[in-house]
Amino acid sequence: MKSYDNAGIRRDTLDALRARTKSPNVRAALLYTMQHDSNVGNRLAALDAVRGMEGGDDLQQSLIEVLDHDRNMGVRVESVDVLVDHVEKEGRDEAVLSALERLATNDPNRNVRLKCASALRKLGSDGF
Repeated sequence: MKSYDNAGIRRDTLDALRARTKSPNVRAALLYTMQHDSNVGNRLAALDAVRGMEGGDDLQQSLIEVLDHDRNMGVRVESVDVLVDHVEKEGRDEAVLSALERLATNDPNRNVRLKCASALRKLGSDGF
């Protein structure tokens, strides 16, 4: 995933790896791709691939990083959906709720603020 300049080859590799998310190397590659790939479509595809992945601190932190720092609003909004899916499956998580609350009030992008506020209401967070 890291060594090819061609976004199409990286996408084909991503598609081949999505069925093997239990492998630590594949997991790391997917998390890297969703945070660092130069192609928006590949970052979105990686987000879709991690949606069904088993949770963990590495996944949660990576999703929060994407939400905080990705340049593309669509990728950031999609990361909220994936975070919510994981919280609903695995239970309430204060780090996720804290990140969502911070961005619901302070993010410069209105769509991200609204998405975070909606996610907090869905998760039953106080104040939203």
